[in-house]
Amino acid sequence: MPQAVSTSFPKLDVPIDIHTFCENLLHDEGVLLVPGDAFDTPGHVRLGYCAPGATLKEGLKRLSKYMHQYD
Repeated sequence: MPQAVSTSFPKLDVPIDIHTFCENLLHDEGVLLVPGDAFDTPGHVRLGYCAPGATLKEGLKRLSKYMHQYD
């Protein structure tokens, strides 16, 4: 039985289409999120944790910075 998971599906409250958000985030910040509707979770994104700790930390930092434009 698995002891942990390597993904999560957080809901993002952004005023634009989630597909557009993910495309813009990848283009602008180099951070890849997958729109959740591909996994029957519309309005959410798939966030993978299968990266070295430093890479994950940097990606989350960039995501946080990017999200501030919608405050």
